[in-house]
Amino acid sequence: MKNIYIVNNVSEGGAIKSYTNLLINSLKEFKSNEIKIINKQNNFYQIRFIKFLNKIYESITNKYFYKYFVKLKTKFIINLDKEIILIVPYVIQNQFKELDYFYEEISKKKFILVIHDLHIFHFPDKWKMETVEHVRDRYIKLLSRASKVVVHNEFTKEDVSTKFNFDGNKIYKIWLPPFLDLKPTTKINQISSSYDFAKNDYAIWPSSSTAFHKNHSNLLKAWANLMQKGIRLSLVCTGNKTPRWEEISQIINELHLEKNIFFTGVIPDFDLSQLIENAKFTICPTLFEGGGPVPAAESIMLKTPVLLSNIMQCKELMNNKLNNNYFFDPLDPHDISNKVESLLENYDVAEIYFQNFSNYYKESRTWENSADEYFNVLKLVD
Repeated sequence: MKNIYIVNNVSEGGAIKSYTNLLINSLKEFKSNEIKIINKQNNFYQIRFIKFLNKIYESITNKYFYKYFVKLKTKFIINLDKEIILIVPYVIQNQFKELDYFYEEISKKKFILVIHDLHIFHFPDKWKMETVEHVRDRYIKLLSRASKVVVHNEFTKEDVSTKFNFDGNKIYKIWLPPFLDLKPTTKINQISSSYDFAKNDYAIWPSSSTAFHKNHSNLLKAWANLMQKGIRLSLVCTGNKTPRWEEISQIINELHLEKNIFFTGVIPDFDLSQLIENAKFTICPTLFEGGGPVPAAESIMLKTPVLLSNIMQCKELMNNKLNNNYFFDPLDPHDISNKVESLLENYDVAEIYFQNFSNYYKESRTWENSADEYFNVLKLVD
């Protein structure tokens, strides 16, 4: 029996944290007879304390607290038995030297490196130059010492191979399952009364943030086009409002969309699944994704129609089987609005199509499948 430790103690929040925790849970549930996961589950009081520490951290302008925190976790890695196999689900994208020490200690162990995406190298102008170089050095060292490398799609596999001259035969692809606990409610609206917009028809972009590649700007311009055509449909955007909220709110005001666009901020998973299920459709205008966008997969599981960016990652997320009518050019607001208009005009057809597609999709994207594939990779680690 192999002993496994999944590195989750300095992970960034949001989708990465969710993925890490779901991976731990799925391996424990489906592979407990073959492997032993040494990660400890936090109890209720530990979770409350961690949230308290996070609030303190957010209120501190310098990074001393975080640096001290990383040093403690690095000591934990150092003290792990040398026979324990580490799974590293994400490489943190900042230039703290303490993180270099952290990953240096990881590189001395047996470990599987999971590369969610190489976003930082596709949009380097959105980062400090020293951060880009720092992260590049980190990847080079980890790739040179990893027992195995895992990615979530063919795009990232090719990306890693090309950018780091890394042998693609040493990279294993494991698709991402949905993150939410999806339990369809047969379209009964159980959404909290605090979401007033849910009383009327709305579309939803369940993004994790307002990062540049989430492409809110072109989506908002597309929505202005729809308003000009007399299509009065609200657009709901979820997730963290950072880092571009000031710029996005300015676009909303300039396009006079204040009554049509709703940003919820970060909301509970149950609320999010309810909002997706009760939406007229989900729209994902992303310019770049590592394994997703996962919200599109969650929408498919809930039988909610989806419109997607016509990029390789989105096509593969749909197993390259979704009808081309549901893809658009993410850089062209007119194409986005035209596809929305077409979907609404043929909505009955879309509902039936996605009900059938959902039945197929559920069989291909499960956490049990993911656990099986991780176990197969783990078996290859000496």
